[in-house]
Amino acid sequence: MELLGVREHNLSALVNRGTLHALRKPRGTKGKVSLWLIEKVDVEALLEEWKYLLSLDDVAQTHLGVSKQQVLALTRAGLLLPARGPNIDRCLTWYYKPEEIERLKAELLQYAYKAESPASKCIPLSNIVRSTKLSLVEALNEILSGHLGLIDTGREIPLFQRLVLSDSEVKRFLEERLRAERSDLNLLSARDVMKSIGVGDATLREWVRQGVLVGKCQMVNGMIRGLLFQREMVDLFRRTYVLTKEAAELLDVDSDTIYKYVSRGILHPVGLPRPQLFLREEVEALIPPDTLSIPQAAALLKMSFSALYARVEAGHIPHVRLAQCPGKKWLLYSDVERFRDRVEK
Repeated sequence: MELLGVREHNLSALVNRGTLHALRKPRGTKGKVSLWLIEKVDVEALLEEWKYLLSLDDVAQTHLGVSKQQVLALTRAGLLLPARGPNIDRCLTWYYKPEEIERLKAELLQYAYKAESPASKCIPLSNIVRSTKLSLVEALNEILSGHLGLIDTGREIPLFQRLVLSDSEVKRFLEERLRAERSDLNLLSARDVMKSIGVGDATLREWVRQGVLVGKCQMVNGMIRGLLFQREMVDLFRRTYVLTKEAAELLDVDSDTIYKYVSRGILHPVGLPRPQLFLREEVEALIPPDTLSIPQAAALLKMSFSALYARVEAGHIPHVRLAQCPGKKWLLYSDVERFRDRVEK
């Protein structure tokens, strides 16, 4: 114990772990008292190993450039393996082999690309918690999983100050992670909904205010994530309403014609004057059953629009004009089917 500078409980822990080998030598005539002898070669090897161990303070300040609490978090997560500590040999503090620090360094550098002067603003790993609210353990696990790109500045400074993340990479990662969290909860962000429907922020918020589309600020993983929408509510909105462009496509007319229908009272917009929103069933009611626009018929026949239009103009397929859409030629489904049968024969 004197040679190692430890107490009896520390020595027992080292023996129990197999670090030191002990021999039991009975004493006395009845052998009830024993003397435990520790092999000298084990003690000398252990002293030699301990001579080069790095203390928790050294690892935190000199080698990694983070707080002691962060080093302990890495230890608890199994990312940094100690050689001595309270749950190893009952030592009051933690010690690490230099080889273990080098192992962690080499492992991280495998995932980093070299850029001595990164083009964009960067965040050192030592500041990751303050800048992104990601813990250091979370960040390292994402890096080692290949989800977060790391930059090696190559500077001769502590490891987690030398290794950095670009602002753009962190933003991309956080957005993707948030999107995955929302996906798990079947939620869409306001940006996703705007992109899907094709409107701006002011229009979307006005629709929410009017109750046309249901959305609200919600908690995701304990944090408020802004205006979010249930995916099924957005799908219901798309099934219920169409914008001017969609209405024009359904009726095979241009947007100006849709505006004329509004002025004549044929179509009735819902909500805001711009962009105009219509009930899908009102638009579709303008198309009698069993009729197709020329683009719809072309898709059914697997022909180009121009080729089919030429056949219609030549009288190979009869067309009709609807009172609601007098400027367009429409085809009866039965006539399209007969034409397909003739072509196939």
